[in-house]
Amino acid sequence: MSKTKLSWKLHFVELIVVIIGITIAFTIEKYSEQLKERKEIKSILRSFADDLKRDINTYRNSQIPNNQRRVEELDYVLKQLRSEMLLDDSLHTNIRRMFGSANSKITNATYESVKSSGKLENISNEVLRKQIVNHYERNVSQSEYLSEFNIVFSDRLYTYVSEHSNAPFTKDYSDKNLLRDAGFRNMVSRWRGIIRFKVSEYERMAESSESLLEAIEAEVDITPIQAEH
Repeated sequence: MSKTKLSWKLHFVELIVVIIGITIAFTIEKYSEQLKERKEIKSILRSFADDLKRDINTYRNSQIPNNQRRVEELDYVLKQLRSEMLLDDSLHTNIRRMFGSANSKITNATYESVKSSGKLENISNEVLRKQIVNHYERNVSQSEYLSEFNIVFSDRLYTYVSEHSNAPFTKDYSDKNLLRDAGFRNMVSRWRGIIRFKVSEYERMAESSESLLEAIEAEVDITPIQAEH
C-alpha cells in the first residue's frame, strides 16, 4: 500500500472520529439543556403549587367564612329593619360590623413572572398549560374587580350612613329615622347581595385553584398536601 493511500485513510479515520466526537458533544449538550429545562419547569410548577396552596387556604379558611358571617349579620339587620324590631344594642353591633369588606386577590406573582419571560410555552403539557392560563386570566381580573367594587360600595354605604345619622357611631338610636329609612334598607340589601355573590365567586376560585393544584401535583409528582380547613 502506498504512503499516499495510507495517509488518505488515516485522514478519513481522523475525520470520522472528529465527527463522532462533535456529535457526542452536541448530544450531551442537548441532553444537558433538556435536563436543565425540565428542572426549571418543575421548579416553576412547584412555585405555582405554592401560590395555589396559599390561595386555597386564604379563601377556605378566611375569606369565605368571614364573608358568610357578614351575610348572616346583614340578614339579621334587614330582618330587624323590615319588622321594625329595632333592638338598639344588637343593631349597633351588627351595623358597625357591616362597614368595610373582607377581600383577597389571587396570588399571581409566579404567573406574571413566567408569562412575561415567555417560559409558559416551555410547559410541554398543553392541557396543563391551558388550564394554568385560563385559571389566572379569569380569576386575577375577577378577584381584582370584586375587591375594588366592594371597597367602592362599602365607602358609599358608610358615607350614606354618616350623612343621615350618627347613631351607629354613638349608639344613640333615639332618632329612628335611619332605621326606618327606605334608602338605607335598600343599600343594606344590595350590600348583602354583593357579599353573597363574592362568597360564591370565592368558592369558585377556590375550586379552580384546587383543580389546578391537583393537575400540577400529578405533573411533577408532588406529594399532595391537603390545604388546612
